Order: sequence, then structure tokens, then C-alpha cells
Amino acid sequence: MKCFNCGEIEPKFIDRVFSNGTKHIEARCPVCDKFLKFMPQDFDLKEIIMPFGKNKGLRISDLESSYLYWLLENNVVKGNLLKAVKYYLGDQEWDKI
Repeated sequence: MKCFNCGEIEPKFIDRVFSNGTKHIEARCPVCDKFLKFMPQDFDLKEIIMPFGKNKGLRISDLESSYLYWLLENNVVKGNLLKAVKYYLGDQEWDKI
């Protein structure tokens, strides 16, 4: 991986945790500190935290299923939060979303 700013080829890696509990590994240039990319990785669905609304700060696993269905039906969630909601509902019909 090459830095497009200074040409350095050996990135440094930084662990990041976002407000919804998602963990990422960020690659940055050690010379000019420019962001390069987020590295692919696995994540733990059990650690996903609701980042907004009346349930902000609660784990997805602690939310009522009626609220999780509401999130899906109203297209409120995406990304890893969407995966976590589908996982906890365990409902195969949502796999097509």
C-alpha cells in the first residue's frame, strides 16, 4: 500500500472504535499521517451499540424485537448495524434486504 501524498510504502495501523461499537483498523502513512484506508476485518455482532434515537447507547441484543422490525421496515439502518439487527431478529425474510 503506497501513500499517494509522500510515496511511503509501509503504513502504520491504528485500532478505531466508532460510536456504534464497530471496530476498525485504519491504515495511515507513518511519514505524513494521511489516511490510506480501513482494513477489512471481522466484527462481533454482539458488540454493536445503537448509535442514535431513544435507545442510543444500548446494545442491539438488548432492544425489543418490535423496535428492530421498525428499524428495518423504515430503512433506518445500514452497514454493520443492519447486519446486527438482522442477526438478532433471525428472520430469513430480511436476508434479502
